[in-house]
Amino acid sequence: MEVAGLTITVFHEVYDLYMFISQVIDDARNQEKDLGDIAFKFTHQHSILQTFGTRFIKGRIIYKLDSTNLRQISELLQRLKSSAQLYQNLFTKYTRQGDDGGSDGPCECTDPTHLRQETIYSSSPPAPSVRGGGGVVERLRKKMSKVQWALFDRQRLEAIVNEHKTWTDMLSEIIKWALLLYSAEDYGQTKDLDEDAHRLGFSTLTTRRMMILDPRQSTSALNLDCGEIIFNAPKRPTKKEGPQPTERTYSCASVKGLKCLIEFKGYSSQHYHTDGDDIRERIQFLARLFSVENDHVSSASPITSLACLGYFHEPEKRRYGLAFQVPHGYSGRPFSLLDAIAKLESDERPTLGERFGMAYAISYGLMEWHLIEWVHKGISGENIYLFRPHRQKRCDFSSPRIGGFEYSRPQFQGSVASDRVFRRGIRTNIYRHPDRQGNTAKPHQVVHDLYSLGVLLLEIGLWMDATSPELYQEKKLKPAEMKELSLEKKLRPAEMKENLIRQARSRLGHIMGKRYLEAVLFCLQAADEDQVQGASLKLSAAAFKEHVVDVFEKARMYL
Repeated sequence: MEVAGLTITVFHEVYDLYMFISQVIDDARNQEKDLGDIAFKFTHQHSILQTFGTRFIKGRIIYKLDSTNLRQISELLQRLKSSAQLYQNLFTKYTRQGDDGGSDGPCECTDPTHLRQETIYSSSPPAPSVRGGGGVVERLRKKMSKVQWALFDRQRLEAIVNEHKTWTDMLSEIIKWALLLYSAEDYGQTKDLDEDAHRLGFSTLTTRRMMILDPRQSTSALNLDCGEIIFNAPKRPTKKEGPQPTERTYSCASVKGLKCLIEFKGYSSQHYHTDGDDIRERIQFLARLFSVENDHVSSASPITSLACLGYFHEPEKRRYGLAFQVPHGYSGRPFSLLDAIAKLESDERPTLGERFGMAYAISYGLMEWHLIEWVHKGISGENIYLFRPHRQKRCDFSSPRIGGFEYSRPQFQGSVASDRVFRRGIRTNIYRHPDRQGNTAKPHQVVHDLYSLGVLLLEIGLWMDATSPELYQEKKLKPAEMKELSLEKKLRPAEMKENLIRQARSRLGHIMGKRYLEAVLFCLQAADEDQVQGASLKLSAAAFKEHVVDVFEKARMYL
């Protein structure tokens, strides 16, 4: 309560300073007509503070936050206060110059009303003074030159607005995270957030959240004509490239001239006979869910999903397909993460900073799905797509896209029968928590997604396939036993997990650093920790954000 009270006090101080700077910008625009861009940016920053005041202070959400988030908010507000206070001090200094640059005593021109009057007056220069250089008019001109320096110095205004963007974007992320956790428990509450969400750039999440809570509110999915889908011929590997390292889980195609990826959801005749309606409804819902447009208000949030163009059904092949549009400006044939690990040459591989950036984007994207109470169920290296910009050799590692949602579902819904038909083998099981393997598999929970992410993060950090025999040399397997099938038979699920944790501890720290290692271990051990096992969504999401997402975000800013 004490920390919350201090945070509220700092917020009011920051808000008063923002009101002051807003007045300065308004007055300055009377003199400089090209300050519109600065005014627009600052207005957006101001709206973030207004939303915080309305939702967190008046709405008392601030008293529900844990100490970690309160501390983060307090630090951000202190940074905003310091830089805004510096500008106000400079302004005050130059508006308190006395006649002929004399005393520093109080001057009525520091009052916003007088400032507006003087600004208007300065737009119509007074007549020359009959008393020469020492006259009243000359003294006023000297004073106004100082006022104009404080008011109209474009560089200072730009500097403070650009600096504040960093802090307000971070504050906006905390607002988004907390509002979705504490103020979106039902359809009505989520709809009430929609106006703020559009303004701050997270309406994609609130729209999807409302669709999940009440699927009847969403529009119908576009049923594509199979004749409109033109599949690209698969690229044959050259002798230099060797065989394809992974079984491809998608197909490249074009739909009405648009490049897209097709992800399939197969089913057996038996399942379609008993659960055909459920399977069709699940696919239609996924198509609607991914057709929601991504926000473009804030560049602080990475876009990690692909837009869905629609779905189609191929009953003769016993499968449904979802068509996802390739992002504009990229080649239509992506690499999966596993393909990239296996095939990219040394000069094409990601740098240390790019690996942290990938880890941040993927973990951030998964956190957003968990915030709207959605589980992925298929996080793996095969389902992370990396695209190449046109006419460039290297992949854009800053914008990985998460795919493989064909088995995903709302956290509070059970699986349909066809959802439980996973591809088997070491390639799939390596990402699955031991509790999710075998005949006694437990229902999929958020912590099981975190385990899969932990394996994926280990692969990114080591830049190595998690099934690589090199990671299992401590088991002293014979060469013949290094085959995938033999490896799976030799290592029980619990042994796979123990070996991954052991390899992370021994290899990862000196490559990626202590914090990256701790984040990976948090994910691999999330389902075992008392504070996460069986915890509420709020607790597990807060822990994931603090120990994983925030760690990667800070690291990528310095690399």
